Amino acid sequence: MTKYYLWFLLFYLFTEPRASRENDAPVMVTGILGESAILPTEIPNGYKLENINWASRTSVALVQPEGQSVKIITTHQNYRDRLNVPPNTYNLKISPLKMEDAGSYRADINLQNPTTSTTFTITKNYTLHVYRQLAPPKITLTFVASENNTCNISLTCFMEEGGEAVKYQWTPLGEQAVESNGKSSLFIFQRPKDAPINYTCTAINPVTNNSQSKFVQYPCAGTLVIFDPFWYTLLSVLEMVIVIILTGMGFYLRHKKKQGRLAPPKITLTFVASENNTCNITLTCFMEEKGEAVKYQWTPLGEQAVESNGKSSLFIFQRPEDAPINYICTAINPVTNNSQSKLVQYPCAGMPMSSRSLWFILVPVLVLVPSAGILFYLQHKKKKDADSPSTSKVMALKDLPLSENQLYDEISMPKAIVSNPPKEEEALNTIYYTVQKPQKIKNSCSSATKLLGTSTNDSVI
Repeated sequence: MTKYYLWFLLFYLFTEPRASRENDAPVMVTGILGESAILPTEIPNGYKLENINWASRTSVALVQPEGQSVKIITTHQNYRDRLNVPPNTYNLKISPLKMEDAGSYRADINLQNPTTSTTFTITKNYTLHVYRQLAPPKITLTFVASENNTCNISLTCFMEEGGEAVKYQWTPLGEQAVESNGKSSLFIFQRPKDAPINYTCTAINPVTNNSQSKFVQYPCAGTLVIFDPFWYTLLSVLEMVIVIILTGMGFYLRHKKKQGRLAPPKITLTFVASENNTCNITLTCFMEEKGEAVKYQWTPLGEQAVESNGKSSLFIFQRPEDAPINYICTAINPVTNNSQSKLVQYPCAGMPMSSRSLWFILVPVLVLVPSAGILFYLQHKKKKDADSPSTSKVMALKDLPLSENQLYDEISMPKAIVSNPPKEEEALNTIYYTVQKPQKIKNSCSSATKLLGTSTNDSVI
């Protein structure tokens, strides 16, 4: 007998904690937007509560008993100043409720057995539903007259907002009023002799309900009977024409939209390094096709990025220490748009100085060096001319017979020769020359041999 008691005790010890920790079915909790909801903990008697860890999509709060009170540590800002835990039940109260509070919750309840001093955790799951306070629903009425003078009426009940998990209920019902479409619509058949009826639609959600009424009294008086064969045929033809027109317009608009749809634009990048280590970058955005009436827009813009050229080009100034920037070009036409991006990170690393900067150096060199050479040459020539002796021109007769065809030479002689040499050296230093004056000169001179410097009528240099 003792053996059976031991087996029973072992079975109880192994199964009791396991049962206390399992809570597969979540507890369903409902609440109204702006009001409160309570998540019950149902702590078993005879156990000491150490703490409760509440969690939803994120951590919510940590609850710890402190004597006769409770300490609540809110671990998420969305629940700050909205949580309350009574010290006698330790249920979690959320107030006021928000729509984002809806969802799954989990409570890890850590307990201690006073007898054995062992601790264990009970995990409970909850599903919180938050609903709006329902306003009165709206009711619309449509009707169609038939050939037997019967009016086919349709009442539709709906919520303009807060229609989540809403059901509809119509009253009164009967042979002439049939619910359909999930009870949101009511079909009514009335004849001219039928008495008017006040129909009521009640909208219901799990936490509240509201209703609206519609007074119906044979609305088909004086309307067209559509089931007459003639009118039925005419309406069928008109319906077919309208369907064909709408279908054609749909295809046309779809083709137009597809035709005008822009592909992503292309972006080219060029850059030039300047002398102050700044990289001058040009991004050009263009469409390979369908570029008619296309405008371009660049983002981001700033002091280092300037649009130009009808906004198709973007000029960027970057330094080595600047962070890389992703520039986006958006191509826009009247019906569609598309974009492309380009990451720019100082592409001038290791590049030589720009050709423009080189020209700033080469042009002064190319201008100043030749100018200096020309000035030096002119100064040297002027100095040389100033240092050379004065010369005279003498028409010297060549060793040719005297005739009308005379040849004249220019003989440069130093001015020192003009002065009369000493008589003692006259025989040695005498230069003889013959001068023949042209016949055009009136005072003809006969050929004679003269001593240099012996007559003032002679051309002597």
